Amino acid sequence: PLYSSAASDVYKRQVEDDGKGFDISKQYKGIGLENIRNRTAYLNGTLDIDSTSEQGSTFTILFPLKKSQ
Repeated sequence: PLYSSAASDVYKRQVEDDGKGFDISKQYKGIGLENIRNRTAYLNGTLDIDSTSEQGSTFTILFPLKKSQ
């Protein structure tokens, strides 16, 4: 599932996957995770990955919201 929410200063995007999961401490071939990390950093966001083998994964991204003037 994909969840989105916004507070006064933060936009939160969370993706949950009940698939096979993975070990986040290992290096993987490909650019998928690196792309997510780079794009999150470019937008001054933070990325938290929670994944356990055979349990699935949860990706939580927080982006700061600019205050309107």
